[in-house]
Amino acid sequence: AAFLTLFAGHKRWHLHPPGAFPNATALALHRPVSTFEATVLPTLGAEAPISCVQKAGETMFVPDGWAHATINVDETIGIAWQRTTATVNACKHGADYVCLTQSFVSAPLAASAEKQAVLFKELFNRADEITGDFPAGFLRHITPYWKVSPDAKEYFKEQKSREIGRA
Repeated sequence: AAFLTLFAGHKRWHLHPPGAFPNATALALHRPVSTFEATVLPTLGAEAPISCVQKAGETMFVPDGWAHATINVDETIGIAWQRTTATVNACKHGADYVCLTQSFVSAPLAASAEKQAVLFKELFNRADEITGDFPAGFLRHITPYWKVSPDAKEYFKEQKSREIGRA
């Protein structure tokens, strides 16, 4: 869940309800929202997010499990709060990016190091699939994987070399 109260300016919001986060959107993550708006948004059709423009004096509330992106339309001043751990089981709505993120967070809770290693490997493979081999948003979960599997070091090296190749 998150909220943002805007005191000045305008902010454009794009919101995906739980289970409705298309892989095409995942491909544009960790790039400017303007890139998403120009290249991905026009192709989404029925999978397009709910979009709106927030004005000064308005408060936007994003429910738990909803994915969102914002871009300032002009200079803005606001105050925001966001909970980074959902209380809603995103996976009951579909196996999308949001579900995968939640699965990464819960992976260290697997019973044994061996089970964690297998689970992390599966999750990173899925992250590669849905992000077109650009799982930048999931690399923050490499540390717990590193602790339970030597495969993590190799995976990290592969990602690093991909990123250097993109530069």
